[in-house]
Amino acid sequence: MSKIREENKLAKISEQNKRGVWLARNLIVGLDAGANFGVAILDTEGKLISVETIRQPRRGDIIKHILKFGRPVIISSDVHPLPRNIVKIASALGSRTYYPPKSLTIKEKKRFLEDFEKEFPGILKDIHQKDSIAAAMKAFRVYHGLFVRLGETLEREGEKEKLDDLITTLLIRRGKNIAESIRNILKKK
Repeated sequence: MSKIREENKLAKISEQNKRGVWLARNLIVGLDAGANFGVAILDTEGKLISVETIRQPRRGDIIKHILKFGRPVIISSDVHPLPRNIVKIASALGSRTYYPPKSLTIKEKKRFLEDFEKEFPGILKDIHQKDSIAAAMKAFRVYHGLFVRLGETLEREGEKEKLDDLITTLLIRRGKNIAESIRNILKKK
């Protein structure tokens, strides 16, 4: 079996947790690529789920690690252009990618990390984790307004619990029109 087909199969299989229940939590994943990978995982409310450094991983190791926590809707990086191995991971997962218009500067990364390190002192062990957190937080800030507006719209309709489905439709399934996607989600009562 080819390596890419094997990774795609792994991504589909790994989306089930050990009890066979489909994981529905949407994730924003920041990756710092290199010999060692920084992997930071946030939920769509910006809450930290996991931050790790994975030493000399294969692509499948990164995919397995991410899928333990949910469904990645955004895979992000702190550099421009997006590193090729991150593009391949996002493609295998069917996730949207985010990278800044220009690589984040050290000053910008420090600004992202100040608030984080106040809330979670001592949790970041190395530069890979710091860069992956900066990438995830930057992507979160870019998409946060959209997530809030979608949540408010569904809350007015009494359907707030469908927010993850709507985010998945818009970001992973590439829903073309927000209003139409909302109508389709609300029809699924």
